Amino acid sequence: MLAPMPRSAVWVLLLLAACSGGRDAGVTLTISASAVGAEGTVLRAQLERYMRERPGVRVAIHPTPDGADNRHQLYVQWLNARAGDPDVLQVDIIWTAELAAAGWLLRLDPFGLETADFFPAAIRADTWEGSLYAVPWFADVGMLYYRTDLVPRAPATVDELVAFAAAARREHGVEGFVWQGARYEGLTCTFLEQLGAFGGSLDDVDTPAARRALEHLRRLVTSGISPIETLNFDEERVRFAFQNGHAAFMRNWPYALALVNDPRQSRVAGRVAVAPMPAAPGGRPTATLGGGQLAINAHSEHADEAWRLIAWLTAPAQMRERLRVAGQYPTRPALHEDANLRRIVEAGEPRPVTPVYAELSERLQIQLHRALTGQVEPAAALAEAAAGMRAVKAKAERRPEEKGAGVLAVILLVVGLAVVAALLRRRPPAGREARAAWALMAPALGIVVAVAVFPLGWSVWESLHAHDLRLAWTGRPFVGLDNYLEAFAEPRFRAALGQTLFFTFCALILELLLGLALAMALDRAFRGRGLARAAVLLPWALPTVVAALLWRFLFDGPMFARAATAWVPVILADVWKTSPFVALLVLAGLQTIDPALHEAARLDGATAWQRFRHVTLPLLRPTLLVAALLRALDAFRVFDLIYVMTSGGPGTATESLALYSYSSLMTSLRFGYGSALAVLTFVGALVLALVFVRALGAEVER
Repeated sequence: MLAPMPRSAVWVLLLLAACSGGRDAGVTLTISASAVGAEGTVLRAQLERYMRERPGVRVAIHPTPDGADNRHQLYVQWLNARAGDPDVLQVDIIWTAELAAAGWLLRLDPFGLETADFFPAAIRADTWEGSLYAVPWFADVGMLYYRTDLVPRAPATVDELVAFAAAARREHGVEGFVWQGARYEGLTCTFLEQLGAFGGSLDDVDTPAARRALEHLRRLVTSGISPIETLNFDEERVRFAFQNGHAAFMRNWPYALALVNDPRQSRVAGRVAVAPMPAAPGGRPTATLGGGQLAINAHSEHADEAWRLIAWLTAPAQMRERLRVAGQYPTRPALHEDANLRRIVEAGEPRPVTPVYAELSERLQIQLHRALTGQVEPAAALAEAAAGMRAVKAKAERRPEEKGAGVLAVILLVVGLAVVAALLRRRPPAGREARAAWALMAPALGIVVAVAVFPLGWSVWESLHAHDLRLAWTGRPFVGLDNYLEAFAEPRFRAALGQTLFFTFCALILELLLGLALAMALDRAFRGRGLARAAVLLPWALPTVVAALLWRFLFDGPMFARAATAWVPVILADVWKTSPFVALLVLAGLQTIDPALHEAARLDGATAWQRFRHVTLPLLRPTLLVAALLRALDAFRVFDLIYVMTSGGPGTATESLALYSYSSLMTSLRFGYGSALAVLTFVGALVLALVFVRALGAEVER
């Protein structure tokens, strides 16, 4: 007879049985999707219901920034590292082809989705090389908002919209028409709708229809129908202007409808209607198609369960709930009960389905913004955009020609050995003390090599390859110096270099002068000097992003919309923030000057200016050179200040080398070319450092 099983063993067996019960038991899925506001509310509620229906499955939200660009960058990092988490990804409609071409999304054809139940345009946007890679979750379309108390009805044509807007400006003192005019993807969407209205398409932007569309947008600004601040507006700034009662018409996405009709936050609630964007003669009402899609991570370990979750979230019941709670339109035509809204969604046109869309759009945005801000004429801007877009498409269609690495590798080896020989030309002293010194420095040297030398060397090696994450099928061929040659031939690189040097020179001169003046003032004896010194340092203590936002809000308006004035607030912000740092260094230098020298000069009859010129300034030269070195290096590598204040605009009038490198790496995903730009930025900073160090050495020897 068997002995009775111990109670503890029974509990262990029951626990194991519970954990192993069912095929899907113990599965944990992660989903990365918009989880703030109403979108987050409906997502969490739906996931709770899904988990109740499938008790063995747990679904967790993988948090990401809500901004599209930041989320895209995180996806690139995760997927490029072959991470299996998150399993389900909410992707923008323009990312599907890019992520699918890189091999990061799972083909969904084997799961048998009934694609006929969805808007055809949305399915086309989620298809790459004949295969479906994402399921349309909710639809975004550009549409026209208008004030029913200011205009008689929805305009039927472009000319009628202009006439209604002009009348509203004249009779009610409001702006006529606000839209997304800043240099980002929203500008491309706005232009696509105007392009369709005049009978054109993004397949070719150098056409009479495209010129008429761009000239129309430019006239809206120059005539005052749209305020010049529109050229700095994104979706939210457009919404705020409209819902605060400052405009008669607005171009925006569906999300804004519930917000502008909310009496708790909108001054125009109950007086707003929507309509399709109007067309010109020979054109068609056009809405840029956007929205969220759900895709499966190609490295997910739970692809079948991920598909069940996607199928459940995109089912009719969940789409109706999302429309009711978050105001996001279903991608299934049968669920649209409002004929007007369905007509708007049906007018949606997808942007070009290509893995290089981000670079195509960036080329177009730059030229559109240059034309709208008066830097070039519309025809010239569109011709330049078309040429750049054709070059990007041609590059994507051909495989880079791999070059032999042998000769270049030998050259690099010889250069490396020459550098080492130069460093070792003077043999370090031998002996016990020298060996002890090297032993003590070894940990620090190892850290320097790990965090500085190795990444730099890797960037150099990466810059010698045609590594493009969007074109995974091209591999990573060795192309030698092709990326560097392309950079030197690219007008945008030359402009970025010139603008970086201009910013460095202006900021450096102003900061040295102001820092010297502040230091001289703070060196004097007066009541409250300690408090004054602390107060002066406050701008330097602020994070650069905070300082940039402060100055952007201070100068917000036409200054950022004109190339001639956009640099002014940027340079002033940098001078305001970093002059205290220069003042601190100079003040320390002033403390080392013997007061007896000034007293002797004063007794000899020297004036205050003569004492400053012949005593103070010569003794401060080493300190000023150190301050100039540190500030020049920092200014030459400027990124965050410009990124926050202007994003390089208008056009690329304020784009720095660091910002251009970032755009190539993180937006265009051209790791080889972006690495070459980063190396060139490093070389430029190194040259500046060598110039100042040599000058400092000569000053010390003198």
